[in-house]
Amino acid sequence: MGLIFNTSLAHQAIAAVTEQINDGFGVSIIVVNMSITLAPLIYIPFSFIATFMYNNIRRDKVLKFAACMQIAGALIRMCSAITETFWPIFVGSLMLAASAPFGFNSISMIANVWFGDRQRATATSLMGIADIIGALATFSI
Repeated sequence: MGLIFNTSLAHQAIAAVTEQINDGFGVSIIVVNMSITLAPLIYIPFSFIATFMYNNIRRDKVLKFAACMQIAGALIRMCSAITETFWPIFVGSLMLAASAPFGFNSISMIANVWFGDRQRATATSLMGIADIIGALATFSI
């Protein structure tokens, strides 16, 4: 969680996109920075919700719910092309951030089911850094 919040602060400090969003959509830099800061903060309450859901609902149903949240968040973000406003991006980003704990909290559960005792630590580590590797690959393109 700390890494996610620190990464958000780093994005806020060096993000050249902030000024471009300000110019393109006409929103204040404060609103753009607020959207960057709220995304990791929303992770905290939804982490508890995800844990509760994993304890009380079948794992596949929870993962399908998270996938639906991600699809809905992406579709809402795409609505900014139609409305030409920043608010669909803001709301869609929050939905995407809210769906993140459902994926991250499932890592150890999936490793416990799919892998043996000797493979579990390696599988958990690889699944844990897959998000970071994906982000690095995305930023390098």
